[in-house]
Amino acid sequence: NKQIKSPGAISSFSPGGQYIMLTFDAGPHAIITEKILEILKEKKVHVTFFISGSKAMYHKDLLLKMKLGGHELGNNGWSRDLITSIHKDPIITQIRQTSKLIFNSTNYTVKFFRPFQGTTNLHINDYIRKYEYMKVILWSLDSKDLELTDPVTVTNNVVSNAKPGDIVRFHDTKVTLQALPNIIDKLLEMGYEFLTITEVSSFPDDSPH
Repeated sequence: NKQIKSPGAISSFSPGGQYIMLTFDAGPHAIITEKILEILKEKKVHVTFFISGSKAMYHKDLLLKMKLGGHELGNNGWSRDLITSIHKDPIITQIRQTSKLIFNSTNYTVKFFRPFQGTTNLHINDYIRKYEYMKVILWSLDSKDLELTDPVTVTNNVVSNAKPGDIVRFHDTKVTLQALPNIIDKLLEMGYEFLTITEVSSFPDDSPH
């Protein structure tokens, strides 16, 4: 569970309290995302969803449900393309396309970008921040929900490795759907509070790194 880091990007925060941030990549998924939203509503937990434009164009209703549920929406690019150079015009066009789709569907202005698989560099991060007006957000704890197939194993992986200030990365998968209620309950028992990246970013003493 090595922290994914890149100069100019945020992977975690120096915590001033016992809080943690849950994030979801590469959605929405027609059925699973809907059920994840139901769990989050029941548990009264707000998260950050990083939206894939190519999927969201078919599920704009779920984007609005995310926003109305008090969740934060971020940009995960249009498709599963690795960003190797910011000078490849289609990449920037697709990033803007995704932000525009989110705004047109929800009237929500995206403030955060997460590159596919966390692949980025200082030049890309600076460009996204200066010209696309988004901060690049990576993660410090990977749930491994694309590798692990057992919800108990996913739960144990997250709960045993969690630290205050962590940004946890999930995907809209069946195993995450099965593990999520227990992960939330166990972290609550450990005294964690669930916050969005915007909420933590507003704390003056909790510096990102």
